[in-house]
Amino acid sequence: MYDYERNYDSVGYATLILSKALLPCRDPKIDTLVVERGGYVYTLHADVGIPYGRYSRLILAYLTTQAYIRSIDSSIPDKEKRTVPLGRTFNDFLRNIGIATPGRHISGRTRSLARDHLDRVTSLTVTLKPRYACSPTEIDKVLFAISKRIHWDDGDQSKNRYCLLDEDFYREAAGRGVPFDLRIINKLSQPSAFDFYMWATYNVFTQSPYGGTMLTWTSAKHIFGTDYKDDADGRKNFKRRFRQTVNQVAEAWPKLEWTATQKGIYLPSQDPSVTATVPHREQIRRELGGE
Repeated sequence: MYDYERNYDSVGYATLILSKALLPCRDPKIDTLVVERGGYVYTLHADVGIPYGRYSRLILAYLTTQAYIRSIDSSIPDKEKRTVPLGRTFNDFLRNIGIATPGRHISGRTRSLARDHLDRVTSLTVTLKPRYACSPTEIDKVLFAISKRIHWDDGDQSKNRYCLLDEDFYREAAGRGVPFDLRIINKLSQPSAFDFYMWATYNVFTQSPYGGTMLTWTSAKHIFGTDYKDDADGRKNFKRRFRQTVNQVAEAWPKLEWTATQKGIYLPSQDPSVTATVPHREQIRRELGGE
């Protein structure tokens, strides 16, 4: 445990959308994807292809983190807060999102994949509506991020490249930044482990101090196991693999308390992976309707 206010380099900030595990783990090879979560239907669209996998998640986490940090930085003029620096070079960008680390060789294939994921994430739009909407007006459209085309190889390394965040995306990230440990997500090689860590972080951070959180096997499969068949064998295989996913997260987050039961995965009331000040935590809990 450590104080996120004193450890900026190792702390990121997630929004509610990161905890929903909306992005597929594999490339769906489509430009529109419909995902149901609880009482809402999310429609994801990107002309260049839906974001997927670990790289898209790391990029999205970087953008939400920068949005929150820039929102509380009084030295940044208001008109520039939505303009997120990506880096002077593409290698700078890879370091910023945690792909490039000291001593690690970055292959041409990795660079090409990262460029593709950046294009997908910055082209992504999400339409949110109630699952049982009574009228077309019950729709809230959120445009995740937009930017002009980013030229990395023009030879000019004297200035940063930027991504201009959409106002709705920026407001969501600025107003509900839940701290998470960047060192943990950099240890998680599987997208499913990233998704569960974000889900657990958000739920532990916002849960009541007097009760825990039960993730039933049915809900877990609905959120994290859509690739598995909905039959006896599919559910059995999902439970086995999901326990492995939770174990991977627990190895990276040793203080995570969890129990696998017949009903599902239970998280008792506990400290989040990053310590937050009480006012900040209580504010978000109130906004989300917690007690």
